[in-house]
Formats: sequence, structure tokens, C-alpha cells
Amino acid sequence: MRGHVDRYHTLTIQQPGRGQNAVLEHHAVYDALISVDSSRAERAMMEHVEGAGLVAVDGIRRTLEELAVQQHPANRNHAREKAAGLPH
Repeated sequence: MRGHVDRYHTLTIQQPGRGQNAVLEHHAVYDALISVDSSRAERAMMEHVEGAGLVAVDGIRRTLEELAVQQHPANRNHAREKAAGLPH
């Protein structure tokens, strides 16, 4: 389990704003536990884990796109169009 947590941390902490969001999410879990509100604690923890998962997936996606551009310079235009929301 610790290995999974460490990998998620490594993938997510590099994303802008994630560290501050994680601190706020941890406070929400802590506050719910101190209040002995198990339902609220469960919801807060699920939101934290799901949020971290989305950030991790987004980071992986961006890394793969960057690698594709590095390997094939012709992909630069495709990546720019995708980032701009243009049809490709």
C-alpha cells in the first residue's frame, strides 16, 4: 500500500496547486474524524483520493503528449491544436 501512496504522491505533487489542495483535503478528513463524523470523513477521504487520481491521470497524459512531441516533431502541431481545442 505504501508503494502506491508514494507513486501517487510523486505523480501529483508536481502539479501546480496540488500541494495546497492536498493540505486542505487532509484538514477536511482530520476535522471530520475529530468530529466523530464517519460519513463526512469517508466522503472527504474519497474526494481526496479521487482528486489525486484525476491529477495523476492528467499528469501522465501530459507527459505522454510531451514524449510524443519529442519523438516526432510533426506531432507538435497536433498537440497545439488539441491544447487549443481545435479539431484535428
